Amino acid sequence: MIHFNFNPIDLRFLFLTYDNVKDKTNLGLLKKHLNLVDPICYLPTWGNRPKQTRDFLFEYVRKEDSKHIFYCSFGLWNEVRTFFITHNIEFDGLLDKPELFKTTLKHTFDEFKDIVHSWNLKYQPRPYQLEAAYKVLGYRRSLSELPTRAGKTLISYIIFRYAMSFLGVNKILMIVPSISLVKQGFADFAEYGEFFNTECVWAGGKLVESSNLTIGTFQSLIGYLDPKSKKYNPQFFNDYDCIFVDETHRATAEQTKTIISQDFVKNVKLFFGMSGTLPKPKTIEWYCLQSIIGCKIQSIEPRELMDAGFVSDIEINQVVLDYQDTQRVKELYLKCAEYTCSSFDVDKDGNKIPLSEAQNQIMFRKSLPVGLAQVRAKYLAKQIPVNDYISLIKGYIKDNAGTNNLVVEKYLTHFLDERINYLITDILPNCKYNTLVLAHHTEYIGRLYSILKEQFKDRHVFMITGATKSKEREAIKQSLKEHNDCILAASYGTLSTGITLSNLCFGVLMESFKSPVVNMQSLGRGLGLSKLKDKYIVYDIIDKFPKELSNAIYLQGKQKRKLYDEYRYPYNTTVVKL
Repeated sequence: MIHFNFNPIDLRFLFLTYDNVKDKTNLGLLKKHLNLVDPICYLPTWGNRPKQTRDFLFEYVRKEDSKHIFYCSFGLWNEVRTFFITHNIEFDGLLDKPELFKTTLKHTFDEFKDIVHSWNLKYQPRPYQLEAAYKVLGYRRSLSELPTRAGKTLISYIIFRYAMSFLGVNKILMIVPSISLVKQGFADFAEYGEFFNTECVWAGGKLVESSNLTIGTFQSLIGYLDPKSKKYNPQFFNDYDCIFVDETHRATAEQTKTIISQDFVKNVKLFFGMSGTLPKPKTIEWYCLQSIIGCKIQSIEPRELMDAGFVSDIEINQVVLDYQDTQRVKELYLKCAEYTCSSFDVDKDGNKIPLSEAQNQIMFRKSLPVGLAQVRAKYLAKQIPVNDYISLIKGYIKDNAGTNNLVVEKYLTHFLDERINYLITDILPNCKYNTLVLAHHTEYIGRLYSILKEQFKDRHVFMITGATKSKEREAIKQSLKEHNDCILAASYGTLSTGITLSNLCFGVLMESFKSPVVNMQSLGRGLGLSKLKDKYIVYDIIDKFPKELSNAIYLQGKQKRKLYDEYRYPYNTTVVKL
């Protein structure tokens, strides 16, 4: 039999011991199962300080009896348990000791609801919010998947307040990915009910003496662990006994992992994360999240909230742009591919050589590798056909360029004016109310903004990218509250998580995005209820190029339809020949 072992004082690690050779073999199978992927996860090599490793399950040999001891992060307990059950492997020491990974609450769920209602909050929690909070409070470490617009901030407020009132929690650390979420969390907690003495940690934030709730970005919090930082103070974290990681799908970022892998975590009474979209099971990201935070305990599907009328319904129109001028598209593709494959030209001192103003689309001069340059010369001399040159450069991109054809195709879309013309003439005239236009690349967003501002002078047109200042973002958000005719061009990165936008009625996905998490989070921006709409209508732009190209974007579109089916989002597909 395999035995689960814990240290109740340091709930970071799970130890596995065995009785016989068969058990040891089964643990070897578990090790192979967990280490098949290639994650980056923090666990100590035995006897040393925690170091970065690329494995999840380890083993060491105990000196006194030469017995092999296996260990992993406590957060993987359910993953290990499920593996044993699936493979009919006997184990103990887990189910019979629930206090090690669960919290025995003093109140039943009905009593818990009465307590929360007695707080007389400004916004009365919905039934599913109370259920979600109660579940989190029942586990020492956990992950929750709660869709966009589910009200994660209110849920966390309920968890914090109950934990401080009844679980002995004294000081809470809330980690968020952006300054806007720091400010939003601070404002929301103050609005819900004056209970916490809250401080904010970010570039412009000020520490509050005797605070019991700290909201900070991981970018700012990491400064307390950086010897080079002016605010270096590792002891800053020692008093925290509750940790909440918001938008948990970003918790695998290096800085976040560093923070939540410190020794202070062993004293934490409650450690949980929430996200609108968690990574898919059996992926690198999935194992890593469980390892550093905990197992997934609950999931609410967006469709459940839609059917209950808590969020807006959605309709997705996937528009496939099928380009008919194949020769022109091929020539543009080759220009993009050549640029991708080229290296920067440098002077004798190693400095990049700038281009002339006439060539200002690209800042520095580049040139093709010798082999490709020779092939290109033959193509220009019409000694080899265009399709052969495309095939050769595709192969080079795959093997030598350090990138892929999807990147080249995305670059290609920036040179196709017809897709912008289609947006202006065929999509936006149907979007009478507040509309969000999302793209990936800052330069492309800037171009979209300039064109939209010129074409729609009778509407309020805005732009948000990573470079947009916090005050300007807040002003734009306020404009969306005050006006119904806004068009906002923004990046996926800035609006995929945590930002609440009022009265969004239409959305346009101008660039394809690979990440299912980013795709679903982006769709969630428009699910807020509004008197102006019956449903949130989305246009998902997909490009279909000549068959000689890789058509990676078109294949992504197919994958997105599978995702829509999984989430039960209604969609239709229309092919438009351009």
